Amino acid sequence: MEEEADVDRIIDERTTGKKKEYLCTWMDGAPAQWVEAHYLAGSKAEEDWKAAESDEEEVRDSYPEIARKCKLLKEWLQEAKRPVFYLGAGISAPVLPTFRGKGGLWTKNPQTKKPTSGPIQPTPAHYGITELERRGKVHWCVTQNYDDLSRRAGFPYHKVSELHGNLFVETCDQCQTVYHRDYEVELSTAEDHETGRTCEQKGCQGLLRDNLVHFGEAIPGLPIANAKSIGADLSIVLGSSLKVYPAADLPFRAKRRHRRRQPRPKAVIVNLQKTPMDDEADLVIHATCDEVVQQLL
Repeated sequence: MEEEADVDRIIDERTTGKKKEYLCTWMDGAPAQWVEAHYLAGSKAEEDWKAAESDEEEVRDSYPEIARKCKLLKEWLQEAKRPVFYLGAGISAPVLPTFRGKGGLWTKNPQTKKPTSGPIQPTPAHYGITELERRGKVHWCVTQNYDDLSRRAGFPYHKVSELHGNLFVETCDQCQTVYHRDYEVELSTAEDHETGRTCEQKGCQGLLRDNLVHFGEAIPGLPIANAKSIGADLSIVLGSSLKVYPAADLPFRAKRRHRRRQPRPKAVIVNLQKTPMDDEADLVIHATCDEVVQQLL
């Protein structure tokens, strides 16, 4: 693969099973896509990525400022008819502090063993969003995470768009039965997403496949996520850097398609770092996801 001919730069990194991938932007402006790391070994893009600073500097509002902004957001949420929440890696940071990010332990050293003391538990923010949904204040949820924490917190699985798939889900290719596991189902040696298991439904024996989205693959959850985003009257981004496309555009689709004589949709960003979309938001709260969701409750 001639990386210098088309890859612009690396903007993110992930490890699934034993396989490392880079999220790359392209010289021709094509949407960012995941590329297996070995294709970029020794390239200028990889050198720049490894030499880059760990993360954006954290910015934190004062406690009175967080309280003021959360009060305003609560008012907007009370008025909203179709609020959509967008989840990034930051919402899982309290329990997966090294899972994502340039400076993360698993990113710097993919051979580092992951916790084996049992399934990672959801954060207060995950549980809080579930409670907000129970109160009728979450119309839809779009997540870039594949950690399964929203479902484990009790959020209705039929109201979530998992843009990058779910590391703990496998699906039968014949009867479409979905299996939620307490272990990672993806295999680095798998072909065509096969996990090596077969369907447990009587008389089926179909092949089970993971649903992670890899380089060059379509995003199954994108069409409905896009539709829900366009129809949202309030978009709340929790813990996303808003650098990965097409996910970064979704919270602002409704604002951009706004028509006169209709209430203007609002967009809110909750993050401890500045994002490229801050200027387009109606409200930016520099605080943790846990703090903000707990105040909304």
